[in-house]
Amino acid sequence: EALASGVPVITTGSGGMVDIVKNNITGIIIPSVNIDLIGDAIIDLLGNEEKMMKFYKEGKKIVKDKFNWKIIAHKYCDLYKRLLENGEKQNYV
Repeated sequence: EALASGVPVITTGSGGMVDIVKNNITGIIIPSVNIDLIGDAIIDLLGNEEKMMKFYKEGKKIVKDKFNWKIIAHKYCDLYKRLLENGEKQNYV
């Protein structure tokens, strides 16, 4: 949601965010929860408008290319088709 809104993202290296946020392309990934590193990243972004604009543009592009509703709808349709065709439980995600 932040990327779609053009907000630069600062996140830790855990969870699903590392699959979406690309370090120094769409945001900043901090290796672990470290208040000093998070503070440094915030200060870095606030002092670097060029970097913020780069993150803004790249983030919007990734959201448009990978997470728009048309693409998501097709993925769900494909998943449902596979489930109906197969008829048995498997890990499809």
